[in-house]
Amino acid sequence: MDKNISTVKEYLENKKETISKNKFEKIQKTLEGIDEKTEIKWKYFAGKSEKAEEESGKPTTLDIISTIDVDRDNEVLIPDGCDLSGYSKTPTVLFGHDYRSIPIGVSKWQKIEQGKGIMSKTEYFQSEFAKDVYEASVNGALANSVGVIPIQWVEKNNKNDETKYKELIEKYNIQGEPQRIYTQWQLLEYSKVPVASNPQALTLALQKAKTKTMKDCISKELEEILEKRVCGKKDLPIADDGRAWDGTEAEKRVRAWATGANDEIDWKKYQQAFVYVDIEKADTLGGYKLPFADIIDGKLTAVWRAVASAMAALLGARGGVDIPENERKSVYNFLASYYKRWDKEPPEFREYSQEELEKMFQEEKKKEVKIEQKTGAVLNKRNKEALKQAQQLIQEVLDSAENNDNTQQEQASEEAEKKVEENIKKTDTNEIEGLDLDSMNEPENSKTDDVSDEDANKILEAISKVVDKKINSLLGKV
Repeated sequence: MDKNISTVKEYLENKKETISKNKFEKIQKTLEGIDEKTEIKWKYFAGKSEKAEEESGKPTTLDIISTIDVDRDNEVLIPDGCDLSGYSKTPTVLFGHDYRSIPIGVSKWQKIEQGKGIMSKTEYFQSEFAKDVYEASVNGALANSVGVIPIQWVEKNNKNDETKYKELIEKYNIQGEPQRIYTQWQLLEYSKVPVASNPQALTLALQKAKTKTMKDCISKELEEILEKRVCGKKDLPIADDGRAWDGTEAEKRVRAWATGANDEIDWKKYQQAFVYVDIEKADTLGGYKLPFADIIDGKLTAVWRAVASAMAALLGARGGVDIPENERKSVYNFLASYYKRWDKEPPEFREYSQEELEKMFQEEKKKEVKIEQKTGAVLNKRNKEALKQAQQLIQEVLDSAENNDNTQQEQASEEAEKKVEENIKKTDTNEIEGLDLDSMNEPENSKTDDVSDEDANKILEAISKVVDKKINSLLGKV
């Protein structure tokens, strides 16, 4: 996140009455000559804060405020390039980079560890809010983030920087290929900020917080975190509630849909088909849980059977799903919103016994089986007649083929396939061998609409295999 130096000057002007004249002048001197449009970058580091020996009875922590690691912006701050001269004169520690609020403490000292990072000793003020920040820090709910002024850097895609870039990667053993490496930078301040990857610690900090300011801040952060973890798209088109669901095949189609020309998955696109993502594994297939959508006619579409299955898993059916307790309600609310899209009543959000869950979702399972049976066995009148004609044509060709030579046998096979193709347009079934058409009665009020070309191709392929098998048998090949 970026700001500029005018933000800092505005902050100082607002705090002029609360800062000693000597300190105010020192800060002004530090900022002299810096253009107001100078960029300030905020760099987040999840370095742990540890309790330290207190001085004068004030809470104190040892903090890693910067490291050599690649950050969220795909950039690196070289610790050796940090200029602490300005910061050491006014070593304030803020909360959330809020330049308009009173600092929560001061840095007693800063230490640059070459090639590793920067350490600092933080002493907290005696205000109730500062105490809340201290407690949240030592319990892992808050991390450190530095506000810096970039001075010099090299870029990965700059040809003029190519040699220097490679030297830095090798010298500091930098993992990955950062877009930019800052070789010189000035530390302006560092702040305590919520740890987005640790909602459990934030929840604990919320329970322990004594001030409204801290409670409001953590509550807002938790809401944003949960919103990011419940990653499914909220307004997808919905399929007919009778559509079957195969999670494995659906995932394959979604993955293909989300994969670009460079054969890389667009995770922002991929995540739309899943209810929940583990943010720490958001760039892996294993980070996504509770699939609820499939690709239908080229579009990502929510499937009722998938939504019901995800709800069952969330409530504990079939071993349940590994999602933190404090995040389950958000997942439930997402699924419940899709229940309403199909005009269905979602189950109550509570603990259920396995017997209750089996009973609750048993009816849906029965409906699914019935639908699958209907899809696999019922033929409409038009397709039934087409199949009968195809069988007759095949038999005629096979009968005439029995007395022909090999060339004629091959011609007979081609003729059979051609006639089948002419007479069978579409069908409702994927099975053909051993099919007894006469035993399959036309259901009352059945529709005679054609079905997909995909199904028609499947039955044509199956019939062709039967023909080839018979002809090969006549030729003595099997």
